Amino acid sequence: IGFQITAWAQARAAAEREGTLLARLHEEAEENVGYYDFILGIYNRNNAARSEAIERFVANDLEGADREALVDAIASSGILPAAAPPRGVFDEIVSTGQASTIGDAALREALASYWASVEFLQGQIDYFRLVQMRVPDLSEFEFYRAEYDPQSSRQLRRIIDLEAAAQSEDFLQYLLHANNRARALSDWWQETQDRAREMCAETSRLTG
Repeated sequence: IGFQITAWAQARAAAEREGTLLARLHEEAEENVGYYDFILGIYNRNNAARSEAIERFVANDLEGADREALVDAIASSGILPAAAPPRGVFDEIVSTGQASTIGDAALREALASYWASVEFLQGQIDYFRLVQMRVPDLSEFEFYRAEYDPQSSRQLRRIIDLEAAAQSEDFLQYLLHANNRARALSDWWQETQDRAREMCAETSRLTG
């Protein structure tokens, strides 16, 4: 009876510890989903603005355009943030050897799938950063220049002669390829968020 009581107490304590860990993992999963909401919000706004810029250049129609917004949209394709979602609880699970025992099979599969997706996404970001170093840069076009702007957060203002840019086939090709890369990355960010939502659903199922 003594051994049974001890085993029962140990099992109960282990279950309580796992319950606490799962609750923390669920909180981190929700933070991950929110992280992607923020990043994808930026990507979606930039993609829409860049599409407007491309359509205007293709149609050679700059009338009524918000010129500053167009310049920002053109420059946005070079923004390549790292995939760095919160992962402290996940790292704790891995470092303590609980990755193969936490929750149940469905949770472990969702957990592994999500973090594999994060790793893939970061690999694509690293690849596009290398590609970006090997293709023409915006600063190489003669109708582009940068000015000192003490009022901006980074003290730099981009200036593009939009009329000249609209007449340049090389610039249109640059913009089309840059837009393609940005949209490919936004698709991978979205896929990773989908995996994060699946992980969040599994932690929610187990924790209520």
